[in-house]
Amino acid sequence: MRWLGEIALLCAFVTSILAVLSLVMGVACRHAALRKVGHIAAGSTFVSLTIASGVLLHAFYGKDFDFACVQQYTSQDLAWPYALAAMWIGQAGSLQLWSWLTAAVAAGFCLRARSRSESLTCVALAIMMAFCAFLITTMVFAADPMAVSVSRALDGDGMSAVLQHPAMLVHPPIVFFGYALWTVPFALAMAALIVGDFDEANRLARGWALCGWLTLGAGILIGGYWAYNELGWGGYWNWDPVENGSLIPWLLGTAYLHALMAWRRSGVLQKTAMATGLATFGCCNFSAFLTRSGIFSSLHAFSQSPIGWLFLWLMLTIVGATIGLIVWRQRDLRAVRALSTLVCREAMIMLNCGALILLAGVIVIGTLLPTMAAWLSGSKIVVGPEFYNRAVVPVGFAILITTATAPLLRWRQRPTDWQRRGLLISGGVASIAMVATRIGLRQGWIVGGLLACLCFGFTASVMAIGHDFRQHLGSSLTRWQRLARSRRALYAGLTIHLGLFVFALGLGVSSLGSERSEVTLPIGEAVDLWGRSIRLSSLTETPAAGKRIVAANLVLTDRAGAERSLSPAQHYHWHRREWTTEAAIDATWQDDFYAVLNSSDLNDNVRLTFLRTPGMSLVWLGAWMMGAGGLLAAWPRTGQRGAATLVDQRLLQMQMGSQQRHAA
Repeated sequence: MRWLGEIALLCAFVTSILAVLSLVMGVACRHAALRKVGHIAAGSTFVSLTIASGVLLHAFYGKDFDFACVQQYTSQDLAWPYALAAMWIGQAGSLQLWSWLTAAVAAGFCLRARSRSESLTCVALAIMMAFCAFLITTMVFAADPMAVSVSRALDGDGMSAVLQHPAMLVHPPIVFFGYALWTVPFALAMAALIVGDFDEANRLARGWALCGWLTLGAGILIGGYWAYNELGWGGYWNWDPVENGSLIPWLLGTAYLHALMAWRRSGVLQKTAMATGLATFGCCNFSAFLTRSGIFSSLHAFSQSPIGWLFLWLMLTIVGATIGLIVWRQRDLRAVRALSTLVCREAMIMLNCGALILLAGVIVIGTLLPTMAAWLSGSKIVVGPEFYNRAVVPVGFAILITTATAPLLRWRQRPTDWQRRGLLISGGVASIAMVATRIGLRQGWIVGGLLACLCFGFTASVMAIGHDFRQHLGSSLTRWQRLARSRRALYAGLTIHLGLFVFALGLGVSSLGSERSEVTLPIGEAVDLWGRSIRLSSLTETPAAGKRIVAANLVLTDRAGAERSLSPAQHYHWHRREWTTEAAIDATWQDDFYAVLNSSDLNDNVRLTFLRTPGMSLVWLGAWMMGAGGLLAAWPRTGQRGAATLVDQRLLQMQMGSQQRHAA
């Protein structure tokens, strides 16, 4: 079967390059037949990569050790779900997955894109296929997933034990799918700068950008859930360089979506929208550089390889092309009108985008600073969580305040009387919450500020929804349904914002209120912690498939007298000869009780670590709310295209009129 995969990969290499050349020449020469050849070649690339991916998955499932990557990441005793997941654990297999997802997205773009500008969609498709060709070329010449093993082995090296977790079955594919989806807004932005049709590009990019933002966010969340449950240190985010690499494009993508909305509604932030749209995809490649260059020590990183530097050069090329094209098109990207007031929705969006970009820049600096210091001066600098926390807190508050204020403001105009009252009422509720937190709950100013932002945003959102209902709604059920459809984007945005406030409050409470205790317990003894009684009932050792499990069986009794069982454990994996920690978590709405088994001695004294983390339910609830709002916003619209394009047409007319006056 390996020969079939090699042929399919070579066919994809040829057809991807053919697609780029045919589409570019077809647009340049206005030749419809060449453009059609380009579309067929793009589809053929997807088919070829599907065959190659199928061959590789079959090899992992069957544990065919003739494949070098199969021998490196699987073993005979590895369960088949993790054997399949081993495809995206390694470098070559992850490139295969990324290229296939990119080709699938490009094929979906071919089928769904309905545009009045064929030149725009063809140039965008050519750019997508050029990136796909880059990935395939990297595989063919530097990281061949079909490479044969140097020697035939009866068993493989196996997968790292810490990666054998259900979250690893879906986390990497979802992150790579997010990267692939961001290829479309990038390609449309580049095509718009080349062709000059900005409004049509924005209309087509919005849905893809929302899907990319939602998918990448889901991948980051699942990765945090895996770290929280598997790594045994009680946290979900450690500012790891590769973790940062996925967060940076998500932040820039958020700024892009807000700038795009301001562009379509008010004709401002054109350059910001273009720059952030292109930078988001560039930072997806920055993440690939962090993972594959070998200059960063991380659980997520591959071994040292020249492949990472190819992604760095690609990112630098994107930066250069972005600057050049924006400078070239700067006359077309001027704002339709200047801001008439600073107290309007687009002004808040402008500040919000600036804060998001600043936060992404701080994370980039913190990620690169140790390596740059080592290169330039030879000194070793450690950038820990304290650096990020000092930067994230003030910038995060700026993001929350602008997010909370925007729904109570109008586009392009000063706030009305009811909006002023709404701001005053929301501010009053937030002040009361701040004072109550400081005096009644005796919490710090950070938790008080987060709770105040939550109260401000919740009050502002409720008032905005209530006012919208009064303006557009009567008593008829049909009007309710019509309003829900026509104002879906507004309600989806408010849901995302409320989820953000809940999520931020959970982050603050869980980070600042966490408590930790190291305890040594003999069997049968108990300890009282944080209103709970924890008794060690037994220490057991049981064999399992490919491993040995040592578990401490705990009986947890809460304030109400209810008993629950917890079994933190250590797993010894025979094949890899390594231990992994399996934490036990008792999750409630108030807090999470986290138990970790460390060791035991010959007298059956067991050393345990207990952590109490309040607010974790708020973290997961806020993430689910943001996801629900994102799904609501990204769901395909029906019967609203005319309404959406009317805004674009109005802005286009205003731009044309402004350009004519400037020329006169």
